[in-house]
Amino acid sequence: ATIGVDLTYTRLIARKYGLEFKRNYAIGGTTGTYMYEGSNIWKEYRTNKDVIEGPRRVKNAVDAGEIDDVDYAIIAYGHNDQYFQPPVGALNDRSYNFSSFASCKSYKGSYRYMINVLREANPYMRIILLNCTYSEYDKTSPSPYGKTYNYQDYRNATKEIAIEMNCRYI
Repeated sequence: ATIGVDLTYTRLIARKYGLEFKRNYAIGGTTGTYMYEGSNIWKEYRTNKDVIEGPRRVKNAVDAGEIDDVDYAIIAYGHNDQYFQPPVGALNDRSYNFSSFASCKSYKGSYRYMINVLREANPYMRIILLNCTYSEYDKTSPSPYGKTYNYQDYRNATKEIAIEMNCRYI
């Protein structure tokens, strides 16, 4: 069954709290981790010009001035990252230069980049990190790129980033 547009997380939250719905940038198949050369994401999508990963999507929206009047941003990644198996990244790893896509070579590093870009553009926006939901794939973790990380690793990483970056976490 197809889920109607009125049943998306963003629409349901907006309706429940009486908020004006602005934009939904969600695109199936995207990742929270940057598609750097040599990554599993890059290996699969390097020739597909339609693919855009989370950090670039956030940066493009900021550059277009599309988040200047946004009160809440909800970021939800994890499922596709688990499929492509990027490194989760270290807790409080400050080795990344947050002004560059090329430095976001881990799940946590990419989240830090996205949050910093959003906050710089709109310091009043509240950022909510929505964890990847449980699914039928939790036990088997199917990925052609190995099984180094499972969904729980990415869920834990999302919660750790929310704490570190002082974001709300669901």
